[in-house]
Amino acid sequence: MSNKYEELSKEFKFIDEFDLPLSKDINIKRFVHKNSGLTLILNYCPGPKCNASIVVPTESINDKGLPHTLEHLIFTGCNDIPYREFLEVLSNRCLSAPCNAYTAEDHTCYSIDSIGPEGILTYLPIYLKYILTPTLKESDFITEIYHIDSNGKDQGVVLCEMQARENTADDLLEINMCRNIFEGSGYQYSYGGKTSEIATLNNQMVRDYHGKFYDPKFMTLVIQGCIDIESLFKVLDRVDLVKSPFHKKDQDIDFIPWKNEIPKLLKSKSSLVPYPSESETGSVSIGWRGPPIDDIFTITALTILLRYLQDNSSSPLQQRFIDKTIPLATSVYCIVHEVKDTKITIELSGVPVKYNKDKDKEEKNGKSDEKLEEKEKQKKEEQEEDEENEEENENEEENEEEEEEEEEEEEEKKKKKKMMMKRKMKKKKKRKMKMILMRVIVIYLMKDQYMID
Repeated sequence: MSNKYEELSKEFKFIDEFDLPLSKDINIKRFVHKNSGLTLILNYCPGPKCNASIVVPTESINDKGLPHTLEHLIFTGCNDIPYREFLEVLSNRCLSAPCNAYTAEDHTCYSIDSIGPEGILTYLPIYLKYILTPTLKESDFITEIYHIDSNGKDQGVVLCEMQARENTADDLLEINMCRNIFEGSGYQYSYGGKTSEIATLNNQMVRDYHGKFYDPKFMTLVIQGCIDIESLFKVLDRVDLVKSPFHKKDQDIDFIPWKNEIPKLLKSKSSLVPYPSESETGSVSIGWRGPPIDDIFTITALTILLRYLQDNSSSPLQQRFIDKTIPLATSVYCIVHEVKDTKITIELSGVPVKYNKDKDKEEKNGKSDEKLEEKEKQKKEEQEEDEENEEENENEEENEEEEEEEEEEEEEKKKKKKMMMKRKMKKKKKRKMKMILMRVIVIYLMKDQYMID
């Protein structure tokens, strides 16, 4: 098998091939670049849509949001093509969707979608240049990350983005939950950046972060779709997968992102986090440390369990907290966060800040009284219905008797009519017989006279 792929590519070495567990007909082929160490993962699947994702493991070392700021600056230009709009123009000409990226807790992903493999094969080498050799100019940092405008206000695309979300309930819950569960690791920091910390950033910090984390040996290129392997290797073999231009030679050789173990959670923790809200409701989030990320079967089982607990209106959590006369929350959300050591959270939103237990008891007592009253009402209604039914039955019986009498009278009238008709018919017959006899007699007498003559 390895000899077959060695003939296709001079730069990539075949590692292994396997099927994904708990999935149907998903085959994975894994390669590694001989010089740079970049990992290539291929998944051939039918259909016109193709996708390429470049995944970079990024770890937050503070609340300045370095992974997030670097993601924005990657698109401002590379050494060979120092233009911001070039990627957008290229994607249109390749009949591809505009390139996109996102930053998560432990990685940054750059992706491109295309209808047909030609767009990916044309776009991917240039996209890799932007990611591996960005310009990271000071002017771009000022525009994209942070600056003070003529009115003395803090500005910048990243700064304004984080201003809009850092004081929302979801973000405050997430960051405080991570600080409690993952204390002592990179997960405890804000990977998007706190606005107070973003203002202290400078462009050199971003360059140093790129030099440390954006090394091809840490990166993974995932390609899915109907792409011919031979055509792909012809393109990738010509790509120069170099180290970051900001890589320092005296950098720690043994450095690997997320190499250190995450400290164990030895005791339960809780915190109360105030946040601005127009209503007298809040949110409650409960979290646990889950299994390691490579325990796929346990993670899948937990996902199914959480889906059962909250998926629809008949689920236990929905019944217990939401579908009540006095609800304890307006919504419930459960998820397994797939990080190095997974995190399981159950979040309740729309929780009333002041919850009156006595009122709930009164409501329950009131419910029991209401049930008794309802039963008595039902009994009364049933009795009334029975009485009405009896009256209706009696009326029906009387009506039936009257109808029977009327029918009998009609039958008697009919019989009388029949008798009258019969009598009339008899009389008619008698008359006819008399007439016939008279005629016979007359004819006979007339005959006798003729004979005498």
